[in-house]
Amino acid sequence: MWPHAPGDAYAAQGFQEQKVIVIPTRGLVLVRFGATADRSAWDTDAFILDVIRALPG
Repeated sequence: MWPHAPGDAYAAQGFQEQKVIVIPTRGLVLVRFGATADRSAWDTDAFILDVIRALPG
C-alpha cells in the first residue's frame, strides 16, 4: 500500500482523497479530511512517515 507504513496498516479511502489509516502496532489512527486542489501535491506515504517520525519510540 505505502512503503513507509508498517505491515499491519490498513485503510479506508473515500471521496476526494479522504482517508482513515489505522496502524495497530503504533496505536495510531490517521484521518485526512478534504480535498487537495492539486492531487499530485498530496503524498500519503510522506504523511505517514512524518507522523511516525514525530512519535516517540
